[in-house]
Amino acid sequence: FVFFVQAEDGIRDLVRSRGLGDVYKRQYQPDGKIIFAGNFISFNGSPRNYIGRLHSNGSLDTTFNPEYSANGIIYSVSLQNDGKIIIGGDFYSFSGSPNNHIARLNTNGTLDTTFHIGSGINGPVYSCLIQPDGKIIIAGYYMNPTYPEESDIYLEVIRLNFDMSLDSNFNNTGYYRTKIDGNNCRVMDVLFTDEGKIICAGYGKGDSSDISFLFQLNNDGSLDSSFGTAGEWLSLDTTTVYFRKLALHDGNIYVTGEIVNTPVNTELLIMGFDSKGIPLHDFGINGLMISKNTNKADVGFDIAIQDDGKIVIGAGFAVGYSASTMAVMRILPNGIDTSTLELVTNTTIQIYPNPIQAFSFNLILNLAISGDINVCLLYTSPSPRDRTRSRMPSSA
Repeated sequence: FVFFVQAEDGIRDLVRSRGLGDVYKRQYQPDGKIIFAGNFISFNGSPRNYIGRLHSNGSLDTTFNPEYSANGIIYSVSLQNDGKIIIGGDFYSFSGSPNNHIARLNTNGTLDTTFHIGSGINGPVYSCLIQPDGKIIIAGYYMNPTYPEESDIYLEVIRLNFDMSLDSNFNNTGYYRTKIDGNNCRVMDVLFTDEGKIICAGYGKGDSSDISFLFQLNNDGSLDSSFGTAGEWLSLDTTTVYFRKLALHDGNIYVTGEIVNTPVNTELLIMGFDSKGIPLHDFGINGLMISKNTNKADVGFDIAIQDDGKIVIGAGFAVGYSASTMAVMRILPNGIDTSTLELVTNTTIQIYPNPIQAFSFNLILNLAISGDINVCLLYTSPSPRDRTRSRMPSSA
């Protein structure tokens, strides 16, 4: 089930609606309607393949019903100024028309057939942004076509013109593509800074070690050498870290994800950096806060910052191979340690059924801050065998 919950200060929680599957992205429209996308095939019994739209009261908007829709997971949703919708993900067609990993929808959810970029994007799109001038930033990874699938991949950030052509002014090619330390890399999230630069987070998997990284691009697509070390910040080779989501506040950069001790033992992490990619010395311990709430897998899936600087994390805390606990974590701006943690789990959240069915996976995959309201999109499933197969990155 997907639960749409509104929580004010982590105290009053209200179920908005429920469906089936994973929700990876939500996008608010100016009229208050909510576009949601992810890995699901229905909502409250109504067929909805990977994307749908809700009214502000949580009821399904039946006027938004793309015929057939995507044939795979949608990870990213962005709104253009004209109300049209850019989607990115791991799909190859939409409504029966070839659209590799990216498409544009009309306001009613139907495919905009005027949007086409030839053969499309080579690899999955995990994040998408629209610049004020209408140009589109998309991020994910590029697969070397001469090697077996996903055996040789490069992180990639692309900029498209409004007419969907590659913007040749962006890094002189239309894209920024590279490996870091020889690892197979992917960009999981991108955001614009106040200066118009593009901050990117992701991770790489190598034969002997895995890394996480931040890097920053100038508006022209070149690497910003003033950021971190020669434009990049890399995790230590001795520690396997996966960065998943970014947030910006008062010029600082915050990222969440997990530290992997073993495949079934991870620790939720939050890191803070200044605008130059240097870990914040006054956040946690040298910029790092680790939260270990179970003896199994703790993961930060999404992050948002309140106006007062408090940090809200959407998380999943595994308590075994067949059970986990969903949690909203709110951390004070200094992130000193877990004693500053405000935790809402399914034993205290006002949600039906409560508690969530035993031996279920309960994860908060996506959240947003709207004024003083934390709007969370939650995922639960009776067992891992019941989940629609997801092509999320292998660390997910």
